[in-house]
Amino acid sequence: DATAKYIAEETLKYPHTVLILSLIEVESEFTPTAVSKVGALGLGQIMYGIHKKDMATLGIHRKRDLFDIDKNIKATSFILQMMLKKSNNDVEKALHFYLGGKDGKYVSRIFSNYVHLSLEIENARAKQ
Repeated sequence: DATAKYIAEETLKYPHTVLILSLIEVESEFTPTAVSKVGALGLGQIMYGIHKKDMATLGIHRKRDLFDIDKNIKATSFILQMMLKKSNNDVEKALHFYLGGKDGKYVSRIFSNYVHLSLEIENARAKQ
């Protein structure tokens, strides 16, 4: 679908593309307008109130801006990078920080997606 392709292309602009895609799939199932029960928004399920100061530095000044694919992926990447730095690049810890302490099963789902997507990419490259 065109939206999924656009999302994938947009994530290529940032480090950890496959990890971002894996996280987005679990967080929002690639739905740009997703809203969680606790008010997390968009693809990466960003909590605007918690990250409001950081969002302003990214040019995101309103909650509804997080429904924009480009802006949400930019925010998702930025927050993921912050969490990686906070965890000394320990991806599992970074995901726990990003997800606000959700259980290990949630992180395992993201890792499972990561492995699956990585294998798909390897297979696609091998066919070229």
